[in-house]
Amino acid sequence: MTLGILVLGIIIGGGITYLFLKNSLNSQGPGAPIVPSGVITPAQARDLDENWTTFRKVANDTAAGKTDNRSSWYSLSDMENFIALSKSENTNTNGFRLYLGVQTTETDETGYTTIFVVPTEDDRGANKDIPTAKVLDRGEDGMPPGQDYPN
Repeated sequence: MTLGILVLGIIIGGGITYLFLKNSLNSQGPGAPIVPSGVITPAQARDLDENWTTFRKVANDTAAGKTDNRSSWYSLSDMENFIALSKSENTNTNGFRLYLGVQTTETDETGYTTIFVVPTEDDRGANKDIPTAKVLDRGEDGMPPGQDYPN
């Protein structure tokens, strides 16, 4: 009987140890970032960029009257601050939508494509723009503006 209990204890202990180690080895560890849905590889991003060049570059450059802007850059600090601002001013913020726009200010950027960021909220299962929310724009143009990915 004692030998049976010892064997049973070893089996149970081994099983618990296996489960613990299995979860520990598969986990990203405490404080590790969660990979968001929609993350793609650099190769997939290059394909998207090449597709844009094939299907949109000529039309965009023609409309702009010059080599159009292909990207916008925002500092990490500006993005983090914008997320915090959006969440504090709009407690229902559930995400962000990125829009393409065209600069019409009287500067060197007139005619360039820009990307602006709008907070969204859940409206009966649909992610709707928050029309009263502040919007993030004024990212830096790509340098040069027509630079392909990766820049």
